[in-house]
Amino acid sequence: MKSKVALAVAIALAILAAVGIKAFLEGQQQRISGSTSEVEILVAKKDIRQGTIVESGMVVARKVPKEAIVSGLSILDTDINRGVVGSRILQTVKEGEPLFWSFFGSQTERTQPAKGLPPGYRQIAIPVDKVTGCAGRLIPGSVVDVLVTLRVRRAPNSPIEPVTQTVLTGMTVIAVDLYEMAPSRILTSRQRRNFSAYSTVTLRALPQQATLLAFLADQGKLHLVIRAPDDASWKDPAAIEKVTIQNLDDIIQKAAKEEPPK
Repeated sequence: MKSKVALAVAIALAILAAVGIKAFLEGQQQRISGSTSEVEILVAKKDIRQGTIVESGMVVARKVPKEAIVSGLSILDTDINRGVVGSRILQTVKEGEPLFWSFFGSQTERTQPAKGLPPGYRQIAIPVDKVTGCAGRLIPGSVVDVLVTLRVRRAPNSPIEPVTQTVLTGMTVIAVDLYEMAPSRILTSRQRRNFSAYSTVTLRALPQQATLLAFLADQGKLHLVIRAPDDASWKDPAAIEKVTIQNLDDIIQKAAKEEPPK
């Protein structure tokens, strides 16, 4: 009899212990859940191609922990009508991927592309490829020199010959394709690849410089050369000799002996 009573007491204590442990674990879960608030961000409901005007049916809200959002970059569900719907997206986004403000730029950038441009200056886009555009390494804010290669005929009966010359120095890159923001705003590897696959570069130029670039882009092949932002050397493009078939040997010798500015 005593053994039966002891067994019953042990079973009862075990049940109470199990209930207590369960209650404790549930309380801990509720405490943890309560301390981790969630917010709704916008994600792509379906694939959205670069250059598409975003419509409300293309995006959907998704709950994520508040700690997971990127402050100033993540787009909340409440921001859907504040520069998302009706705006052209600058970045291809796959289904389920979150949207970021860097995919759109600011509203001011989209509606006033010349805002912040100094008086008297212009913006002009020139075509580039992977070689002439520095292999995708240009970013807004880069400083470049512009070279052109032309094929010219020096006399009516003379053969056509190539000539390469520096035509402008210290030009500032305003945008690459549609991107006007720094690459640090491009977050994923796929986004960085899209950023570097540009085919046009927009430069800040004075009116005569813009006219010259438009003419040379039509007549020859432009090359952009990256330079240090604070490099004031070679301000005069005429100080850099042009390269022709006639002076090629001389230029090779001078290039071999060239030294950086002191």
